[in-house]
Amino acid sequence: MMNVTEVLKTRYSTREFLPNPVEKGKLTAILEAAVRTPS
Repeated sequence: MMNVTEVLKTRYSTREFLPNPVEKGKLTAILEAAVRTPS
């Protein structure tokens, strides 16, 4: 797992996306992780 400093140094903004659909299982995992993060 990356530490906070590594994450901050390697972050970037995405301004363009591929037209490929995201697999439902991956999307579900991302959303489940997102609801557990602090606001």
